[in-house]
Amino acid sequence: MRRLVLISSVQVLLTLLYFDNVTPELVYSFMPVTWPLSRHYLSPEAKAEKSKNIPPGIQEVVTGMMLGDGYIRMHGNDAHMKIHQKDKAFVEHLWNMFISIALVGAAAKLCSHLDKRNGKTTYSYQFATFTLPYFTGLFNQWYKLVNGKKLKVIPANIAELLTPRAFAYWIAGDGTFSKRHSVIQIATNSFSPEEIDLLRAVLLECYDIDSSRVLSGNKGRDQYIIRIPRRELAKVQDLIQCHMPPMMLYRIGL
Repeated sequence: MRRLVLISSVQVLLTLLYFDNVTPELVYSFMPVTWPLSRHYLSPEAKAEKSKNIPPGIQEVVTGMMLGDGYIRMHGNDAHMKIHQKDKAFVEHLWNMFISIALVGAAAKLCSHLDKRNGKTTYSYQFATFTLPYFTGLFNQWYKLVNGKKLKVIPANIAELLTPRAFAYWIAGDGTFSKRHSVIQIATNSFSPEEIDLLRAVLLECYDIDSSRVLSGNKGRDQYIIRIPRRELAKVQDLIQCHMPPMMLYRIGL
């Protein structure tokens, strides 16, 4: 039997209220629909149509998550995005946002990972989107071939992509806040020093937020994080507080 999920009016209204500049066309695109849980139920025509109607607000969230632990993989002819985070409430928030426009089907699941180096097991919540041409385009934008492997890179147009909402979800997904020092640190370990400096330049030029690049602490590895000092904290809070998922406000000291 084909399993279906009903996207409720409540989910639709909550998602609409979350974004600015709601137009009649956007309201229509969010009307409740019944959507299959399995990816193979989406026809190529449905995938193409869905990819043309991704709301700008969702695209900003995707940018923020891609700057963090989000990743995109090719699956057949198209790509899908995967989200994995330790915070269950945050993952549920993202899943509800994505399902409100039928980007996902199966619910998030709890996954475990055993670190063979120290024997410790860590847990995270994960879900994947449907495979869509939209994510295929993002895959080509966010990844490049290096020594036979596809590595995530910072897109050339990151200054256009890094909106306040994208910045909020970047910190929500990969930021930490030090109560002792009142500083924000953002994990950028997978990016090169040059890419990190590009991100820092965008924050400075677009939002007048100064930051520094510091070693992440991993011995023997040339990996860095972004550190936003105490004197810049108020600027960050004023800029992104209204876009930050409520359960993640602690990551900007609120």
